[in-house]
Amino acid sequence: MNKAGVGRLSFANGVRYAYIEIAIIDNNIPEDEKFFTVSLVNPGGGATLGVGSVVTVVINSSDGAYGIFQFADSSLGVQAEETGDSGYNLVNLQVTRLGGIIGAADITWQLLGNQVSDIVDNNGTVSFASGQTTAFLGIKVRGDTAPELDEVYQVQLISTTRGELGNPAKLTSEITILANDETYGVFVIPVTQRPRRVDEKLQDVIVTVERLFGTFGTVDVNVSTLLPNETYAFIPQTFQRADTNDYVMSSSVIRFAPGQGIGTFTIQILDDNIPEPDEAVYVRIVSISLVVSAQIRPVANSPRVGPDSDSYGLIIINSNDNANGILELSPASPVVSESTNGTFLSVIRTGGSYGEVIVTFSVQDGTAKLGEDYLVLASQVVLLDGEKSKPVPVSIIDDYIPEQAETFAVQLNFITGGAVLGSTVSATVVIEASDDPDGAFEFSINGQSVPEPDGVNPTLIQITVFRSGGTQGVAVVDWEARLNGQLASYDVSPTNGSLYYVSNEASRNISISVLPDDIPESTEDIKITLLRSTLGRIGNRNVFTLTIPSNDNPHGVVQLSASVYTVEETSTNSVQNIGLIRTGGSFGQLRVYYNTESSNPAADPSQIPGKARDYFLDPQFGSRGIEGVRVDVPEGQEPIEVSLSDG
Repeated sequence: MNKAGVGRLSFANGVRYAYIEIAIIDNNIPEDEKFFTVSLVNPGGGATLGVGSVVTVVINSSDGAYGIFQFADSSLGVQAEETGDSGYNLVNLQVTRLGGIIGAADITWQLLGNQVSDIVDNNGTVSFASGQTTAFLGIKVRGDTAPELDEVYQVQLISTTRGELGNPAKLTSEITILANDETYGVFVIPVTQRPRRVDEKLQDVIVTVERLFGTFGTVDVNVSTLLPNETYAFIPQTFQRADTNDYVMSSSVIRFAPGQGIGTFTIQILDDNIPEPDEAVYVRIVSISLVVSAQIRPVANSPRVGPDSDSYGLIIINSNDNANGILELSPASPVVSESTNGTFLSVIRTGGSYGEVIVTFSVQDGTAKLGEDYLVLASQVVLLDGEKSKPVPVSIIDDYIPEQAETFAVQLNFITGGAVLGSTVSATVVIEASDDPDGAFEFSINGQSVPEPDGVNPTLIQITVFRSGGTQGVAVVDWEARLNGQLASYDVSPTNGSLYYVSNEASRNISISVLPDDIPESTEDIKITLLRSTLGRIGNRNVFTLTIPSNDNPHGVVQLSASVYTVEETSTNSVQNIGLIRTGGSFGQLRVYYNTESSNPAADPSQIPGKARDYFLDPQFGSRGIEGVRVDVPEGQEPIEVSLSDG
């Protein structure tokens, strides 16, 4: 709303200037700059208006029209965290505009003190638009990897393009960047201690504990070995656990002073003579405690133990006392037959039998040839965990070819799996002479039957003895003929002798005669036996049975001892003996069958030898002493019952 004011000025003669009085009204309302014009108009008395007839009056801004700038109370002291290992974290400080809010204004700020710091920008401006009462000053907190304690920085408002700065006590903001990047450290057992291999002997093994990141303050670390059966989910079970005979259980507190990054813990390893595989001893960080802090304010989660996977150490006591075994061949000089199809040579593991062990071997021909006399079925022998012996995969070829004894060698070469070679690493295998290289002597048949000759001339027979298999070399085979364990000199001739074979001769005959006699004899089995040979061997068919059937009535001739026998009839039943005579041979038990026939000499006297009257005994005189009972038996077939009783 425009308003106008009118007034009049009078100039006396000789007066060069006069005053126009205009009152400016004061109030407490923040106002921007204002202006109004004063114009001279309508001059009189012959005067004219000059160049300066118009004046612009400017009323400056008042009552803090552009505002009073200072930090909000909530931003006078703030805590910030350094996040990440690079880049920055933005911390907003609130700047308030008190009083007027007219017009735009730029507020300049700067970082006090050390300009090389964790604050990215050392200075800058914050802008207010007209009517804006609040703005935020963004402070960039630099990310890095350096462990740090609490750090305090001050940001100060130093000027404004419009308006004015407020209370000096509120022109400075204090920023505390909290301790970061593991200030007091992260305690781990380094990967170089997981695993760490040592030999089994009486010794102290030093385990290292590392303090990563920050090394401020004094920290105690409690470290302990684990029991043989103590385990945790994060501890691998790859190795067999050592027992308390292998190490001394111990625990200790390692004190880390400020700036100290390494501490040590000692484990005592014991020695014994028991074969053992790789065995594990575990040591673990049990707990930590901050003894002396580096600042008053506590630091959250610091110090601390590293991840579970880095909180333990693994000491492996190497396999010892030949835990994986000493490998040797057994026997050193095996002797096998060509027909052998089982194990004749083995790899023996003495000492320990832990783990899988593989040993390679080679063969070397002697008189035996690979592929002709023996085969290699594999080039290595595998002994599984716990196995103490395994056959060498070599087999003998049974070829049915007559051969003398032959040899080949087996040699153990390379081992994997931790075992070592013993003293007996080679063996000479002897394949016995096979398929009768010098011949096997036996009869062509099991026996034959030859009757005893009649008359006085003996019967000559030829008994063939074969030489099977090899026929090289001169051989002598002895034989003899026995009957019931005695030389059969009464039945055959000769009763012993020798057969002579030359090279390439496959059979010879025993010439033997069956002798005649007139002595009754039962069947006789004369055993002709091959006794021995100077070369080769006596075969399975080494006994020939020469059977001479029974001859010269060996069982005899049986006849009655008399042609007439006289017997007396007695008053009671009686047994009458009739004698038999056996003439000639008496071999064997005989059963004689006979029958009797009744005859009536009265009807046919011709049946009575000699005189007829001689057939009857002389008459005997007397009467019957016992009276009987007369029984009349009528004709017919009906049975009759008669009762008798003592008289």
